[in-house]
Amino acid sequence: MTEPMIRAADEGDAQGITDLMTGAMPWPGFVHQGSTLEFWKWRYALNPRGFTNEVVAVSDGRVCAHAASLPTDLVINGATHHGAQYSDLLTREDMRGRGLMEHAVPLLHQLNGEKGMEIEFAFPSVPGEKVVRKAGFTDLPVQMGRYELIANPDGFFENVRFGGVKKIAYAGIRAFKGNRSRDDPALEVLESSTFPDDTEALVKRFQAAFTFVLRRDMDYLRWRYSEPRGGHFRVLFVHRGGSTVGFMVLRPYAVEGHVYMDIADLVAEPGDGNAISALIQEGAKVCKEEGSNVLQMWLPTDHPYLPHLDRAGFHLSPPGQGERGMKLLYRLAENSAQLAPALQSGVKCHLVLGDTDWI
Repeated sequence: MTEPMIRAADEGDAQGITDLMTGAMPWPGFVHQGSTLEFWKWRYALNPRGFTNEVVAVSDGRVCAHAASLPTDLVINGATHHGAQYSDLLTREDMRGRGLMEHAVPLLHQLNGEKGMEIEFAFPSVPGEKVVRKAGFTDLPVQMGRYELIANPDGFFENVRFGGVKKIAYAGIRAFKGNRSRDDPALEVLESSTFPDDTEALVKRFQAAFTFVLRRDMDYLRWRYSEPRGGHFRVLFVHRGGSTVGFMVLRPYAVEGHVYMDIADLVAEPGDGNAISALIQEGAKVCKEEGSNVLQMWLPTDHPYLPHLDRAGFHLSPPGQGERGMKLLYRLAENSAQLAPALQSGVKCHLVLGDTDWI
């Protein structure tokens, strides 16, 4: 076996990279249109930010390790900054323990610097967290929570021990809290795979409420959620008086025959509780339509949407044993130290599952 060579990847490495990924796990792990190679092209060759950095380790003509970063613009204190999200860090099983990733990440950092990246960040796995912490990444001081809504109580409690009793108790809790979801006859919720042209105006109003949020321009949204090669999503839009005032991105998926439904993104002005409630009500219907009993969402635990989620019946549900929790780690470029105060305690974030490379 030859000594692995660590270098920047090129287009000719695409098949070797996908072979590495699919040899270790069912990558990417969710339904998408086309082949795995076409998914790689969507993620790494068609990103609307215009570049992607990938580093590989190659031995005996085979890719044996991979680390990449996805270009991701961030809005921090109202200004756009160029970010790079670390993605798909993996070493082939028989090559682990040789420090390949510890050598790949510095090269990736160098490539990101050459492209003018101001901040690198990651939503890492447990092994990935060890690597990026060694490289100088630190925690964004935000606590993430997973929130669940029982969209179909009959189906949910049917498969739970003492489900009949628990269903009665749940109904009592809901009755005690009251149905505080808000109906607004001026709102109309429609499903579409096409983002309306006025979505960007909505997003600009929405992101003004946060000090840290991924930039959602039209090119990004259409690439992220409307391209079938990137995954299967269902997108709901809520309109008031002909204007788009919110959208929700849903992702149905199945594990061992059980269907689940994630809210990958939810965008509305934080004060517009009626729009948020309308989206949640329609999202619950789609959840049941897809055969899922539970609608779930990751959000910061101090997010302004939480009162509206509570009214709709969401509750905080910690990850189960062995499940991955969500945290964001970051590292600033040397010439971006002025951003540090905005990323300290008290930062107001909008972070959701769709912001990560998990889906």
